[in-house]
Amino acid sequence: MRGRVAALALLSLGLTLTVPASPVRADLTIFQTPTQTQTIESTQTNWGPGTVSLLGKDPFTIQKFDPTKITLPPGTPPGQKAVLYEVVLSLKYEFQNTVQMDFIDRATATVTSSGIMHLMINGVHVSNSVLDSVNSPGFFTQKTLSYPDQLKVPHYLDPVKVVSGTSALGYFDSTTLNIFTGSGTISAPVIATAASSYMTSSGNGVGGSSTFASAALSVTYYYFIAPEPSSFALMGLGAVGLYVIVRGRHHRKGLETA
Repeated sequence: MRGRVAALALLSLGLTLTVPASPVRADLTIFQTPTQTQTIESTQTNWGPGTVSLLGKDPFTIQKFDPTKITLPPGTPPGQKAVLYEVVLSLKYEFQNTVQMDFIDRATATVTSSGIMHLMINGVHVSNSVLDSVNSPGFFTQKTLSYPDQLKVPHYLDPVKVVSGTSALGYFDSTTLNIFTGSGTISAPVIATAASSYMTSSGNGVGGSSTFASAALSVTYYYFIAPEPSSFALMGLGAVGLYVIVRGRHHRKGLETA
């Protein structure tokens, strides 16, 4: 009997120390916090943290997931708390690119332009990839024209090309979840860069491109309700206490028999 109780006590305590609350049950209920969204309006690249025209907008400031500020569902047993399950980062982006060429005499010219956007967390990337916290969006465009064969006037202004979309990733790993858990805020700088090049055959001319970009970052937390570690510890200590009581009773019986 003592062996079985001792085993139960040690097993309970062992589970307390080695098995943290984990979202593995099929009946686990996942809750969602309100989505935090911040926006940078269309601004000429290049920009990033500290850019004068973006002061107050970049880096974005996101409230961390604070378990003490989560309202638990009605009827939740005592000793429960909210545990962060997943962080979803969503970057909505847009590039507006315009190509321009000016010819002085007969020539064939090519303008190549490209751009890219990066999202970081607290100044460092939180994903396992080399570069970004979401898949880095970008664009590439190239325009080749000849004057006067294609163009009858020595000036060309390309209609604005718009490249837009959303890049999103969800994180379940403990390293990222720890970064987003706690009180206070976390910074999320967004960096947009663009470049262009101009090539021409024999002849003279100039060309290039102008790029504007905008960004909207959305962060959503998903969480579940689980017993606090202290509750598990009390269960383990209770099992040990039960073993001590039972052992004491058997010890007294042995003395009376003797």
